[in-house]
Amino acid sequence: MKDPVHKKQEPQVCTRCASHLAQPQDWLRMDDSTWQVTVRCPECYVRYDVTLDQDQVNRLSYALEGGFQQLLEEVDRLDHEAFEEDCRALIHALRSDSIYPMDF
Repeated sequence: MKDPVHKKQEPQVCTRCASHLAQPQDWLRMDDSTWQVTVRCPECYVRYDVTLDQDQVNRLSYALEGGFQQLLEEVDRLDHEAFEEDCRALIHALRSDSIYPMDF
């Protein structure tokens, strides 16, 4: 359901559940300083339109970049954690003579 919104709140904050994870789905430039952005909340699934000025669009863009950077850091942390677990398992297998030439 789309509800038009024209408030001066931060667009990444959901108007229904106040989640800080709301994400733009579509951007439409209205004029030189105004944008119409369709936003969707991944927590309550509401979709709504917001009219933003250029400063708000810039802040939204920076918020998206910051969120993307957090995701990349978390993926890197999880990848490193999985690698360490694999190394521990390999070391344990080597120490217990559980690896044979046919394993390769």
